[in-house]
Parts: sequence; structure tokens; C-alpha cells
Amino acid sequence: MRNDNFSEYVSTLKCSDHSIWKPLKSRKKPTMPNPPIRINSNPPGPWAKSDEEKAELFARHLSEVFTPHDNTFDPDVENKLTNLTKRQEKLSAFTIMEINRVIK
Repeated sequence: MRNDNFSEYVSTLKCSDHSIWKPLKSRKKPTMPNPPIRINSNPPGPWAKSDEEKAELFARHLSEVFTPHDNTFDPDVENKLTNLTKRQEKLSAFTIMEINRVIK
């Protein structure tokens, strides 16, 4: 059964669509190691080896490092924004010649 499957697989490989090189390319690639991560605590904690442990460790780290943005209004910024909307300046028209001169 294995020989039949292998023979069928090899017979489907073609040079014209470059499918003959796909198995070779995948074999040449080195496998990347997935090292464990040490839980950063004092004293150092155990190693996180599984994907679930690493995800939990990363989530805990992000919750400690990042804090939500403070949404309180700054009155100075609010005043500047309202002044900008009140005095909208008219932009002067420009010609294609002026654009070409700036580009050059």
C-alpha cells in the first residue's frame, strides 16, 4: 500500500509546473527550535514549555506592561481645537505649472 501511494505521488510530480522541487525545498529548511521561556519572577519561576503556558505568560506580561490610555479631556487642547475649527483658512488655488515646478 505504501509503495502504491508513493508511486502515485511520484507519478504526479511534473517538471512543467515545478511541483518536483516542492518536496526538496521543504526538506532543506532547518527546523526552528521552540525553546521554553522562563517565568520572570523573584526568585525565577519555572519554565513555560507548552504553547498554552507561553500564551498565558505572554498575556500576563502584556497586562502588567500596558495600561489603558487616560481619556480625561485637557482643556488647553480642547480650546486649541475649537479655535482651529472657527478660523478655517481658505487655501489659495494653484496651477499645474506651479506643481510641475515644485516637483522638478
